[in-house]
Amino acid sequence: MHRERADHNPSPRSLVFHISANLTHRTFAVRDIAAGEELTISYVDTLAPYHQRQQRLRSSLGFECACEQCALGPTDRGESDEALLAIAELEDELGNFASKRASPALAEELLGLYVDEGLQSKLGGAYTLAALNYALAGREEETRRYAALAAEAVAWEFGPQAKDAVAMAELARDPRAHWSWAKRIER
Repeated sequence: MHRERADHNPSPRSLVFHISANLTHRTFAVRDIAAGEELTISYVDTLAPYHQRQQRLRSSLGFECACEQCALGPTDRGESDEALLAIAELEDELGNFASKRASPALAEELLGLYVDEGLQSKLGGAYTLAALNYALAGREEETRRYAALAAEAVAWEFGPQAKDAVAMAELARDPRAHWSWAKRIER
């Protein structure tokens, strides 16, 4: 189900923001932005399927979204919703640290789906799962790389003091000291 959507980069998924404890709103671009490109933020969870997003907007804000992602035709919309379901399933599997199926390869599949769907603004959690699954496999270089990416992405979305941002920065510094290190290596 891994499909390419290189020509599709919805604007709401290009930005990430958080509001700090002192109510400062900070917004970050998670990809290059073309001159004159419209920038928007999403009012709903971009990982939710189309009908859930629309229902939430209608019931809470009284409008239907017509952003690039929501304006997809029925076939593309269905494929996108299938990819979002696959993302949720992969996240559940990768978050189960006792899983026999979870692996770095599965984490790479998850990251590929995020990129294919233009979900760069939501990569913090996916990078976290990748870092932890590489740590469980005892692969230091990849653990460091994904933990550093997770720390940055989580800080963008939730602020630099967010618990997961701090935890991933620590994992990036010293993977071998983490509770997860090499717990899934076949002996």
